[in-house]
Amino acid sequence: MSTYFGKENPQNLENKLKELKKSKVDTPLQYNNKFFYFSVSEQKIFEEKEAYRRNYLNKKKPMFPFNCIDLAPEYYQIKLEVYLKESKQTLSTLYNEKEETKEFLTKEINKTNEIIEYNIDYIKQHPNSKSLSQHRTNKIYKGYLMFLEKEKLELQTPKINESINNNQNLNNFKSNYYSDSWYKYENEVKKINSIDDKINYWETKIYYYKKEELELEIDGLQSLILSIDFEFRNPKNLFGIGFKVFCLNKIEKLKLEKEYNPTLKPQQNTINENLTKPDIKINKSDEVKKDLHSHIFVGKAFYVWQGMFDKFKIDKKKRTDIDFMFSVMKHHKLIHDNIRYVDIQNWINDTYEIAFEKIKFTDYKAQSNEKRLVIFNQIKSI
Repeated sequence: MSTYFGKENPQNLENKLKELKKSKVDTPLQYNNKFFYFSVSEQKIFEEKEAYRRNYLNKKKPMFPFNCIDLAPEYYQIKLEVYLKESKQTLSTLYNEKEETKEFLTKEINKTNEIIEYNIDYIKQHPNSKSLSQHRTNKIYKGYLMFLEKEKLELQTPKINESINNNQNLNNFKSNYYSDSWYKYENEVKKINSIDDKINYWETKIYYYKKEELELEIDGLQSLILSIDFEFRNPKNLFGIGFKVFCLNKIEKLKLEKEYNPTLKPQQNTINENLTKPDIKINKSDEVKKDLHSHIFVGKAFYVWQGMFDKFKIDKKKRTDIDFMFSVMKHHKLIHDNIRYVDIQNWINDTYEIAFEKIKFTDYKAQSNEKRLVIFNQIKSI
């Protein structure tokens, strides 16, 4: 790749583009923070996303669009087409497109997971490294992994889109929390005078957001679908913020404003009656969440455990879910090495007051655990 870094001015760029047009082969050009691509066959210079598309998405051998992640779906589609074409030539009459697509997705997911795990290990081994490349790489590949997992789920459950469209809870959720509609909440807050009441407003919004998300009836797939759907993020891309973070940012700014403006006095709020927080009953699970239980879990891994515990709606009949939770977290080093089956069993019985007779180690990668594994990866990535 031809690369130029230096003082940017229109004349320098014009000269570089003139040189680029003299190329006898397709040539990319990185000019400071801008990207260009000259196509010999078309005798044309492309810029930014279109330039990246021509640079990365070769029909025979596409490259992962690391510097333009918006092209990831196209990259996946080209790789899939190449894979299916080769499989069809090899298998002839035995060729089954759906099964080959499943196999391709499994390989792509495994490969992506390996890249993520490699970078995690590298970061752990080089804690003093100032390079952010591994962190950025992992963030990008985690986004791609979520995309792949969604593709796999849609392949396994072809009627999922129909059930989503017919789900009234999800339709209501969309109307309330699409990122394009967030401005209406900002307009409502402008009518409130007191900073405390404004903070209360955003905290209440977070409460109802989480409550409505949990009420969605999509066979446990709601969090995955919502986290991938760009319409729920602002800006609309893999790394845009969700509604909860949007509200938390508003709260943080209000708290800073209050801290540095001590003379501000609470004023009567004209719509305060609409901002009263609902009564929340504290149950056993809520009490458990107050402790990280560091004698069992590594760091803050308890939040991953509790996230699955809530998602699977654990009770004494959910033995298989508990077996999966223990196995997958043990494998990922989120539970201390010295914790045995009997230890986690006793801890569950004491902490949640649920009587499990025995916890066993299972193969969390088994086909029967595919949906559970998707939920685990989604919760772990938050």
